[in-house]
Amino acid sequence: GRQKALIEQEIWKTKELAGAWGQVCGPASRARGRAAVESVASPYLEGFRIGTCCRPLCLCMAVEWQMRAEGVPRNALLINRTYTSTKGPWRGRFYEDIQIEREATHAFLRSQTLEAFSAEPDALLILPVFGDASEVHDLKDWPEGALPLARAWFEKAGRTYAENRAQKSAETLIRNIDWKSTGSNQFRAGRSAPVKVVYNKSGNTLRAARIPADLVVDDKLYWAVLRTQREALYLTALLNAPVLQAAYWDSKTSALHFDKNPLRHVPVPRFDPKKPTHMKLVQAAQAAERAAARENGEEFLQRALGRIDQAARRLLPKYV
Repeated sequence: GRQKALIEQEIWKTKELAGAWGQVCGPASRARGRAAVESVASPYLEGFRIGTCCRPLCLCMAVEWQMRAEGVPRNALLINRTYTSTKGPWRGRFYEDIQIEREATHAFLRSQTLEAFSAEPDALLILPVFGDASEVHDLKDWPEGALPLARAWFEKAGRTYAENRAQKSAETLIRNIDWKSTGSNQFRAGRSAPVKVVYNKSGNTLRAARIPADLVVDDKLYWAVLRTQREALYLTALLNAPVLQAAYWDSKTSALHFDKNPLRHVPVPRFDPKKPTHMKLVQAAQAAERAAARENGEEFLQRALGRIDQAARRLLPKYV
């Protein structure tokens, strides 16, 4: 998107001024032109978790659907098409015309639709939850008579999964979709906090946004729940700050992956609303979100990024 290109342009300006990145060649290029700094973990590090490791996507992720369709019950939707899988025995597979209860689906944010200060889900995760809307159960443990359309789908899809599953995959389809509780963890966390912050696992630049706490994200993203909207804005600002991107890049363990290393390397402090610099970051992040949502908001976004960089320099001077 336009805002992503603008932010990357600002980041490359920072790199040129600092001489910090040079060629993208991993550890050998780290801290070029800057004094090496000690890696200090942020208090936010342990709060971040990997997104939902759901597989195979052709059986659990919808990319085209209709909320209303002829012949479909009012409490259900029609999935026109699922994702086309690209690996292993699932390569090239997709499924069409699936009727399923709406409560068995969830808005799903994929990494390719995440931009700095902006996140728009473009898929649905098919995964029923029960109890307090945070418990994932195998078919045999579903309440009697619950979600008949979803049951019919998972009986059919479960047989297909059993015929093609890899040896190291979970025994059942539902457990593989909720691999190591990466989905359940999000459902539970979404009930206890008002907002999440997400950032990309891989790429050339770190991109972060705040999202509703109940929005499920994929395993190419890391997520953490925050106590307040202001704290989420503050953290999002610092994760997107162009002047900190060189330090985030230095934290990578490979040319591709950030993983949790940015917050293992850069000691982003805990948000304190009594500190003026923290509140300036909140205000600048709000402006950046508004700019990212505008049709022609590039100039406004650039101004907001400038304000974020000023505050980041004061807050983390050793890491810019």
